[in-house]
Amino acid sequence: MANVGFYKLSVRDFDSEIGSVAFESVAITAANHDAQVVLSDALKAAINGVVTGVVATDDYGNRELIDISAPADEWSQRETCWLLTLYDATEKKRSKKLLPTADLELLNEAETDPNLRRSLPLGAGAGAALKSAVEAFVRSPWHNAVVLESAVHVSRNT
Repeated sequence: MANVGFYKLSVRDFDSEIGSVAFESVAITAANHDAQVVLSDALKAAINGVVTGVVATDDYGNRELIDISAPADEWSQRETCWLLTLYDATEKKRSKKLLPTADLELLNEAETDPNLRRSLPLGAGAGAALKSAVEAFVRSPWHNAVVLESAVHVSRNT
């Protein structure tokens, strides 16, 4: 069995509550350390582009305290999430992850299909950056590369 890494990122909301998301990844080795750190930093930056919360910590081999402040936006709530649907093309299976404090200003309001209006457009801007970073770094629960199929707004009561 291949070595599997684990990347966890915590986001603080307006009330200083912490929400987190964890992704499977390639395990860090001496040979791939620098490349994996670059990829994890790109994922962290892409996540920062689609959330309103403050990235508090990330954990990939070592836990790093990033910021202890709360965001100024009172609508930044850990219960407002992007539901990420990941597709493992090798195993033909899907997995899902919740990314807290979704930035609802990025919703696909121009879309005419009402079901897609609740989504983050993945073809341009912050959505494209997230898609690219996820697909470069994240692995499925079955340890294969993934495709980010969608990011849909959900909340606690959804």
